[in-house]
Amino acid sequence: MRTLSAVTVLLIAAPAFAADIIISEIMYNPASREAKPGGDQAISCRTEWVEIYNVSQAEVDLSGWALADEDGSTGPIAESTIIAPGVAVVLIPQECGIDNFRAAWGEGFQVIPVSGWGDGGLRNLSNSPHENNEILRLVDKDGTDIDTVNYDDEGDWPKDVPDGPSIYLKPDALNHEANDSGGNWARSAVDSDGGKANVKTDIFDGDDVGSPGAVNKASE
Repeated sequence: MRTLSAVTVLLIAAPAFAADIIISEIMYNPASREAKPGGDQAISCRTEWVEIYNVSQAEVDLSGWALADEDGSTGPIAESTIIAPGVAVVLIPQECGIDNFRAAWGEGFQVIPVSGWGDGGLRNLSNSPHENNEILRLVDKDGTDIDTVNYDDEGDWPKDVPDGPSIYLKPDALNHEANDSGGNWARSAVDSDGGKANVKTDIFDGDDVGSPGAVNKASE
């Protein structure tokens, strides 16, 4: 009887690598209102979002995963949430709601709402990031860091003025090592790498620019 080598057994048993999920776009400073002010001006939705991308060739189960930073963590992603190979999904504040988000940003991509995107959890993504704030992390159900982006708005990182555009990984930088460097990120612009302006709604002001759910790969 032929025996399998240890290497062969590992290859057969190996699951899709969770480490192949990266943070690929961050809307941290939208022109649309980001928090819920009090009084008559209260709104129902935070307008930030984070895109993650599966660079592997296999499905990955995101059940129980979360976004975290130096302030706290969102609630877990719902059970049985799968990200397909070569696909980007968009994480949004649960209070915003998928319908509100799609009204502004359109269809054709997966949107995943998560709780705890506010006081007592992740809070807001920093609009004035620096070395110690914002350290954005994607963690699995065991709390293990899958990807970290310590984004900034100075040095080789894209500037954040005026408000509105997201920052996204350039097509030739879709990996864990590259997304640590600000020079591999770009400020979203209409008609560049899938960038588009959102649609004006009661919540979104129509001046945000991004490419949620659309990742342009470098030419092979």
